[in-house]
Amino acid sequence: MSNKWDPPKDLDGYQIASTGPFVTRQKTFSRVRKAYQSKGPYLAWLLKQEGIISNKLELYFQAFKKEDLFLVWAKNESDRQFKLLKKYTICKKSGKLGPKRKEGDRQVPEGFYHIDLLNPSSSYHLSLHVNYPNPSDLILSDQERPGGLIYIHGKCATIGCLPMQDGPIEELYVLCTEAMNNGQKTIPITIFPFVPNDENLSIESKGEPRTTQLLWNDLKEGYNYFEKNKTLPKIKFNHNGRSQIED
Repeated sequence: MSNKWDPPKDLDGYQIASTGPFVTRQKTFSRVRKAYQSKGPYLAWLLKQEGIISNKLELYFQAFKKEDLFLVWAKNESDRQFKLLKKYTICKKSGKLGPKRKEGDRQVPEGFYHIDLLNPSSSYHLSLHVNYPNPSDLILSDQERPGGLIYIHGKCATIGCLPMQDGPIEELYVLCTEAMNNGQKTIPITIFPFVPNDENLSIESKGEPRTTQLLWNDLKEGYNYFEKNKTLPKIKFNHNGRSQIED
């Protein structure tokens, strides 16, 4: 059975042909050029299904560790609400539920982050850098060795990153290149331990440290805001490491 993300067999006439300094620089790398060649027609078709123009694209990502789920939300820069563009599967787990707190703990971070760098020459095909440690992590994680170098990347191996395999990361990389080429300086991503509904939160919070429970409550507030409004909340990081939605 097909779903909304299954393209037609014939994608002739579909292509992403953006211009601009950022995309031009990215295409000097062979892996990026090949990603545009192989994934560009499909992504052009996919964006059109949602009424999104590639040179007006803005993105938001959500990752859910327990469910191995990665969601791509997109909109035109002039639109108020995001639309669900596609779902992907995170292909391998690392660590356990709970935030990253120290270098070498193999934990995938949890919190409000953004992608601030694209790596076209990654050891894992292509990769997107996540800005861990964020202001909360700098307070709550190990002060000397909080860790870093957290990426969303290709292949299917991890010691604390989000591996997507090569095909999906090519699609994500092209989308991020387009958004950044259009002026979106960073791509927001929220990494959740699980889908933060009341039932999951009640079950998974048992036995967890108080700081983890508070983090999960804060993430739930952000999740609920987005679910209701399909717009991003403005997040403020407090001096105690907690985060809150600003009015």
